[in-house]
Order: sequence, then C-alpha cells, then structure tokens
Amino acid sequence: MSDRYLKNDRFIIEIHNVRILTYPADDKKSQTKTEYLRGAVCYLNDSTAEESLPLMGQAVRLKGTLYPFERARNPGQFDLAEYRAGHGFDISLMDAEILAKGRNYNFYTEMLKRIREKAAGIFRENLSEEDAGVVSAMLLGDKSSLDSSLKDLYKRAGIAHILSISGLHVSIIGMGLYRLLLKIRLKKILSLTISIVFVISYAEMTGGTASVIRASIMFGICLTAEIIGRSYDILSALSLSMIIILVMRPALTTDAGFLLSFGAVSGIALAGPAVKKIIDIELPKILQALEISFSVTVFTLPIVLFFYYQIPVFSILLNLIIVPLLTILMIMAIALVIIGAAGLPLTAVPAAVCHLILLFYRFCCRIFSEADGAVLIAGRPSGIRIFLYYLILFSILVFVSGSKQKKYFKAVIPIGFMIMLGLMFFKPVSGLEYLMLDIGQGDCNFIRSPTGVSYMIDCGSSDEKDIAKYKVLPVLRSMGVSRIDYAVMTHSDADHINGFTEILEMEKGEGMRIKTMILPDIAEKDESYIKFMELARKKGCDIRFIKKGDSFSDGEMTVRCLNPEKGCRAEDANSYSTVLSVEYRAFSLLLTGDVQGENEERLEKTVNGKYTVLKVAHHGSKNSSPEELLRIIRPCYAVISCGRENRYGHPHDITMEKLKAVGAETLVTKNVGAIEIKTDGIKLRIKESLKNDDK
Repeated sequence: MSDRYLKNDRFIIEIHNVRILTYPADDKKSQTKTEYLRGAVCYLNDSTAEESLPLMGQAVRLKGTLYPFERARNPGQFDLAEYRAGHGFDISLMDAEILAKGRNYNFYTEMLKRIREKAAGIFRENLSEEDAGVVSAMLLGDKSSLDSSLKDLYKRAGIAHILSISGLHVSIIGMGLYRLLLKIRLKKILSLTISIVFVISYAEMTGGTASVIRASIMFGICLTAEIIGRSYDILSALSLSMIIILVMRPALTTDAGFLLSFGAVSGIALAGPAVKKIIDIELPKILQALEISFSVTVFTLPIVLFFYYQIPVFSILLNLIIVPLLTILMIMAIALVIIGAAGLPLTAVPAAVCHLILLFYRFCCRIFSEADGAVLIAGRPSGIRIFLYYLILFSILVFVSGSKQKKYFKAVIPIGFMIMLGLMFFKPVSGLEYLMLDIGQGDCNFIRSPTGVSYMIDCGSSDEKDIAKYKVLPVLRSMGVSRIDYAVMTHSDADHINGFTEILEMEKGEGMRIKTMILPDIAEKDESYIKFMELARKKGCDIRFIKKGDSFSDGEMTVRCLNPEKGCRAEDANSYSTVLSVEYRAFSLLLTGDVQGENEERLEKTVNGKYTVLKVAHHGSKNSSPEELLRIIRPCYAVISCGRENRYGHPHDITMEKLKAVGAETLVTKNVGAIEIKTDGIKLRIKESLKNDDK
C-alpha cells in the first residue's frame, strides 16, 4: 500500500503493483483472468474500521467491484482517467473489503504517515474546519478535507498554487532549517545532511508530487554547491530534476502541476534576466517581486490557458499581498504542530495567527475575484498557437541576450509581445458551431453563431449532479465563451432546466452571466415554470417569450420557432416544448426539445423539407420522431442525448430503426460523448469526444 486517507467519511487506500484476479458473477471460484496493473485506488466499504487499515508498504488482498476512471466525455471537461494515469493508477476498486494483509510493512513511510495524520489531527482540533483543510493542504499535501468552494475561490483569484506543496514551501522549510542549524553552530556538512534528509522525508510524507520532487532535488543541488564551493546553475539543476522525474513517471508530461512547476522556474531562469536587462534599472523590492511574477506569468500563460482556459487578471497584484504572509502562516502552522504534539497549552496563539491570515486571504480573494473583469476567459489554445507563442518568446529572449543596442528593444519587444498575446486571446469565429453536450439523462445544446453570439438550448440532467460546474461551464470556457447571450428553456422539466438553475444560483465570479432567457409563450404555466422564470428575472436576465411564427436573424443564420402555438394549453410540459429551426446557408438544424404527441405531428406541416441535422426529441423514446415527419425532413445526421444505462431504455430500438430507414447516421451521447459539429454552411465536420478522428 502506498497511501491511505479519509474522504467524505470513507476510507481510501492507494496501492501500486496490482495483480487483478477476475471472477465471473455467477461463479466465485472459477478464475477467468489475471491482469497486472501499475496501481489502483480502492474505496473501502462503510464497515471498514480504522484499526483494520493496512500499514504503509504492506501487501493487501481486497475484494470489490472494478470500475475504470471517468474519461472526459465533453471538450474541456476534467479527464480523471488521464490524471490518475499520470500518477500511476489504472483502475478503481469500489466497495472494497479487506481480506488479508501481509506481515511486513515499511517502517519509515509508516512513521511519516503517522506524523502527517497526527499533524492533521492537531489542525482539526485547534482550527476551524475550513482553516484546517487549507493548512493541511498547504503544509501536508492533504486535500481530502479541503472545502471545495474555498478551493474554487482560491482558483478564481489566482492563488490556488499556495494550496499545493511547491518550491516555495520546500524553500521555506528546507532553507529555514538549514539556516537554523548553522545558527546553533552545527558544521555545514552536518547541517546540509540533516536538511536534505529532512526535505526528502517531507517530500515523501506530503505525497511526492512532481513540484515537490523538483524542488527537493534543486534544493539539494543548491546546498551541495554551496558546501563544495561551486556555483549553482538553476537551469542545470532544473534539467536534472526533470530527467529524474520523467524517468520515474513518464506520464507526467501531460500533468498540469508538472508543466506549471517547471514552467514557472524556467520563467524565473530565462525570462527574468531578460526583463532585468530591458528595464536596466535597480527596482525596489516590491517591484522586483512584480518583475519575477511577470516573468513567471509570461512563461506559463499558454500552460494555464490550456488546462484552465482563463486567467485571473489581478493575480499578479494579489500574489504580492498573499505570498509575503505565506512564510508567517507556515511558521505558525509548524509551531502549532510542535506545540500541540508536546501537549503545551499555548496552541491558541499560533492558531489565532493562522486564522487571521486565512481570513485575510479569503477577504482579498473575494474582493479580487468578484470585481468586474476579474477573470479573462480565453479558451484552450491549439497546439500550433502554443508552439508559435514559445517560438516568438524564445526568439525575443535570444535577441535580448545577444543585442547590445537597447534602442531596438522598444521596437522589437512590444511587437513580439502583442503577437504572442494575439495568439492566446484572439480567436476569430468562423462558421457555425453546434455542440450537444453529454450530461447524462438530460439535454444541453450549445450554438455559437458565425457572428460569435452564444445560444444554449436547455441545460439539465436527471441522473448527474453539478453538471454546470463540472461539465457545462468548463466546455464553454474551453471554447472561449464568457457569457451566454441567449438561453432557451424549451419546457420546464427538471432534466432540461436544473443546469440553468445551478448557473443562475452561483456566486458572482463562479458562474457565467446569462443575458437573455427565452421561454415558451404558453397560457398556463406550472409551478416549475413560474419559479424558474422568477429566478431568472431576479438574477437580472432579460425575459422574452417565444411562439410559433417568431423568427430572427443573426448574420447569415436564421432561427424560426415552430412550436408552441401562442397561448398553447398543453396536457404536460413535453407537449409545449419549444422547437427551433436553425438555418445557415445550406446547413439546417432542427432542435425539438421533448416535443411529442399532436404537437410533434403538426411539425409535418411546418418544417421546410430536408434537414442536415435532427436533434431527436425526448432522448429517442419509443413514441418520438413519427415516421411521416422523418420522411419529410430526411436528416443526414440524427443526434440523441441520453444517459448511460438509463432506466428508460433510451434510445429505443424502434426509434433507431426509424432513423436508419430514412438514411440518417445516428450519434448517441451515451456511446460517443459530446457531439461537436462545425460548418461553413456547406461543408460539415463532426467530432465525437470519445474518439480522436473527425468525420
């Protein structure tokens, strides 16, 4: 076993060098397959007692149900499978039961684990739940008790890096210990040895992330160079640490933490001297810190946008306030652990200082993250844009280091810098984009018009929670969308609106503004409809109503409403579903919501012949999509949104056969993930999220 922890009241253990024995469900004795994997994350069943947990390094035999880690089923969604693979884990074991444990264990790592657990316990005893979670993440690398809303706040403000063990933490702890040992008159070589051993142990205790290993190696090289009287070369140390880490974990080449850690140090080592040469004057200390922060930002900007799609505009300024207090916070947290472990009645003092600093952090984060324009959403840059960005950046660095004519700096550098920013932030929209998101058993359709206007038709799910936070908003941000211009509620069923409700109820800076909410113009509005309308109005949305015959143009794109009739009185919400016909040059899209019954049959008299794409009504249910309607519109492609293993059996075989009979190629989100369609009005490109190839 390599780690154990408690999260959401459930014990989790992580194991490496796994041998999987698979048995058929109907025969528990007949082994069918043996498989060897790098690692597994095991979620123990509720009956597991703490005293029965295995020790670090101890072999363990478990029984449970294997589940693969979730892949990203939408563009921009966090890919848990890729993240876990980068850290050496291939599978998860759910509801696991411990059957047996080996006799031997690793005394060293078990001792470090108990120290970590003891320290975390002291934080929980002396700090509030929120403060204890932050300090444990910051000092111990334990994020299991970190409040998710607080983590999001730090992320929006641009100081989430302080929640991860990084080079700054290692420098504060390692160098602080080294200087302290020298002050008590220990010999240099002994102080060096103790400090390096301590830092290595600290890295092991906190989980051994890429940034910690990188910082520990560079720290050791720095102190060794000082002892033997050699100069310390930061680029050589950085390169050596990178080689060591990639030999240990090659999959980390796609890990955000790894890339940001090395990118930040590269910015200090490469861009820092260039910035100093351009400024060519001695700056005050606070401006020197700003100079370093700027160098890091320039070097890591493409990495940040590739993984997070946005940048906190005020993060450089906020870090000037936050980082100087970090040293005091860590010293107080360490003092709290030492005093608490010794059983002395003085823990209130460091606990109070920690609380005041963290309270100040939260105050600053809210001020900076909720200000207008606090976050700039740019979307995910393409590989070619990132390549060109760094090509220009390195060209500028070479030019600055080699040129002695500073008068040329004023001409060359601003031009190069503007081109670099243009590559990251200027992405002209070409053609029409349609995206059917995979949000489980529900509907969420997004259109970006050729003029850049954004439309979202429905947003809800009946079998997945927090779809806006974890799926919808990351998709939009990855596309560079900063607001929803028009949101269309086709009808008031929860699986079509609870995502909208989630967005509207988010705090300022957390969600995304919905400018205009479009609702079906019906005579009798149910309670769900009225509550949703009132919420949208309360949150500042412009409310508009739409009915059959309404239409509007957006450049070359035209949108017509085909349902409901004005003042419609429907037996259920599905019947009055808004139906939209979208036309752009030779491309046409029919969005049907959950329309059914007579209203769906009436479409036969309203539609304008053949459609390129049909969004199949009611998740492909048995009674949706009448044969006569399909014969009229004869879609080239049909797209269906439904959840995996949904209890309704969507899409129904009968509906699939009807679509096949009219020659439609059918794509279903539960099989292919999100479905992206891009068109210039003539040619069509379709991409399925769970496949790499385009059609």
